[in-house]
Amino acid sequence: MTEPSNVVRLPAITLAGRLRRVVHESVGVPESMITDTASLDDEIGVDSLTLVSLQVNIETEFRISLSVADLLAADRFDRILELIEDRVADRRAA
Repeated sequence: MTEPSNVVRLPAITLAGRLRRVVHESVGVPESMITDTASLDDEIGVDSLTLVSLQVNIETEFRISLSVADLLAADRFDRILELIEDRVADRRAA
């Protein structure tokens, strides 16, 4: 089935882009400071309160289950992204 000619396709937002936005909105740091290897505590500045907020916002955005302990163990943006990718894939496979 073809789409009508008046439909405009917007580029898909990547998981990394969505996670960057969630971190930005949860913690308040500029997205440009959230590099792939940025650590939650040292570089992004996540404390215990913002960690819980981040955890809830990630669960809501990606519709996955994720604990604060999972985030602490992952510690870096790229590792958290991998964790989310795995959980999203598991959800889709179920």
